[in-house]
Amino acid sequence: MFHNGKELTADDVKTCLEVQSKIISVSSTVMGTYSANFPIKMVEKLSKYSVKVYLKSATPFIQDLATWMTSMIWPAEEVVQNTTFNNPTGTGPYKIKEFISGVSVTLERVPHYWGENMTGYWVGPAYMQTIIFKYIPEETTRMAELETGASDITTIAQISNINILKDEGFQTIVKTGGSYQNLAFNCRNWPMNDTRFRRALYMAVDWEKIVPLVCPGYERLTDVLELTPYSNPAAAAFLPTYDLEAAKSLVEQVAADAGKTLPITITLYDAITPGSMAEYLPDVLISLWAKIGVQLNVRMIDPGSVRAVRSGNIKPPGEYWDIFCLYGEFRLVFNPRFCWIPFNNASGLAKDGMNYMGYNNAEMNNLTAQSLQTVDTAALKTIYQKIQRIWYEELPMIPVFSGRAQWAINPKVHGFNEAWDRSTCSLTNVWKET
Repeated sequence: MFHNGKELTADDVKTCLEVQSKIISVSSTVMGTYSANFPIKMVEKLSKYSVKVYLKSATPFIQDLATWMTSMIWPAEEVVQNTTFNNPTGTGPYKIKEFISGVSVTLERVPHYWGENMTGYWVGPAYMQTIIFKYIPEETTRMAELETGASDITTIAQISNINILKDEGFQTIVKTGGSYQNLAFNCRNWPMNDTRFRRALYMAVDWEKIVPLVCPGYERLTDVLELTPYSNPAAAAFLPTYDLEAAKSLVEQVAADAGKTLPITITLYDAITPGSMAEYLPDVLISLWAKIGVQLNVRMIDPGSVRAVRSGNIKPPGEYWDIFCLYGEFRLVFNPRFCWIPFNNASGLAKDGMNYMGYNNAEMNNLTAQSLQTVDTAALKTIYQKIQRIWYEELPMIPVFSGRAQWAINPKVHGFNEAWDRSTCSLTNVWKET
């Protein structure tokens, strides 16, 4: 049943899938390329409660696309009238009662709900009558809200603050998750288009020591497939090792081959929210890269314009980005297929039809294409680890750190849990002692 009491039928599913198959763009940069060409040829209604979906071609990842957040099932009439986001009507345990932009979202329990929860059990209506999400960007304010009882669950970025709240008797959850930060190179530009230069920048930083210092609460990322069945921790051996002199020598070679002199000047764009764990990373890079003859300029941009700048739709006067400091939910632990898409040169994610980095490797293109047509886990593992080797050897992106999910919870609250891959938080079974 939908929240409005209307029964969900095959007509709703058919309408939603047909509309999604015509979507030109979606919000997710990772899923965008393949959601933009949703591989559905036709949806046939077989009965009131069943449909048959015909695909344009073999698509092993259709289940992932069909269950992604941009592929939700709404009432058919709302989809046709394009009113789904004005007053969304879903089928979950809660419905939106009130939405105040930039302030809060109030959810109200749906009395007729039943469904499968995160642990695989079928459950009825949620325990809590009302749940309110507050938007509070300042961590100290979030802590104060928790400590005074104004809120019951909050996210915490600083590991030191997690420890403080733990000592005060609050429940805490700390999980390594699917988000990560990387430095993406624009391979359209010299000298970022030279693998030697990219490796030199990596070699000039002792990442194992730097990450804990400038990104407390985060973990050094050396295996981009961590937490997945495809992980190959040994792949880290393909990454260059810390060697300041060797890095400087490579930069000198790159400059000499191009008839340039040192220092080489490049521009890094950073959209990290002030106060975040990685706010100070660019300052560290300025200091370290200067030692090998590279002058780094940093430009801070509004987080809302990241995609437009990165794709080339917004070009700052007189310059174009060389390196982007990216932080996001790439969800390698959700499904690696979509996380490798940006490395395929035909991805079309940028304005010029290439990928964001302007990176082009024939073997990488072939492997990413293969992964989209492969179902067998063992075969996928082989493909992913070959991709991982290429990534580490050529470094179109530098993996920096893996994110953490950190929560502090009122000791009277029970049943809160987060999916292992940080993709969802179940609120169905959350309850609070009175």
